[in-house]
Amino acid sequence: MFKYRFLILLIVLMLPVAGCLWYEKLDVDKNSEKYNNAGLELLEKEDYNAAIKSFKKAIEIKTNFPEAYNNICWTYALMQEYEKALPNCEKALDLKPGEAKIIDSIAFTYAGMGEIDKAIYFYKKAISANPDIADFYFRLAEVYETKGELKQAIENFQMAQKLNPDFKNRVESRINKLDKTNQ
Repeated sequence: MFKYRFLILLIVLMLPVAGCLWYEKLDVDKNSEKYNNAGLELLEKEDYNAAIKSFKKAIEIKTNFPEAYNNICWTYALMQEYEKALPNCEKALDLKPGEAKIIDSIAFTYAGMGEIDKAIYFYKKAISANPDIADFYFRLAEVYETKGELKQAIENFQMAQKLNPDFKNRVESRINKLDKTNQ
């Protein structure tokens, strides 16, 4: 009987400690999200260096934060600093294997580097991971267009438009241009 009372007492005494640990993790997650979201706002304003600082601060708080690593990758790719982008993409993918948006960032980086075949491979892989994102098809179409594979470009532009009707004007003008080039 004494063992059970002691066990219950021990559990009751440990609950506040467990609660504090849980709250501390929640606080860390909230703070890292705060910096990541601030970075996204800065990215939208095209303040790339400040965005990267904010994403890095999110990672300082929460080291296993794949979205922040991916956002750093994307930002460096937009800045055309591809050699800095790829290691961040790879770290993000290590933390979250198979994540379509991370794979898309890798493809975007390779496309920027002019490594078209690698870009196509990774765009197809991103589409395989999540076939419902119109942007993946649109960017794949652009890469096929760069490569001169116009039939594949048109097919992917059309798929992007099918998934997102807001792409209609962008896609139609690109397809018309490709049809004229193809004649």
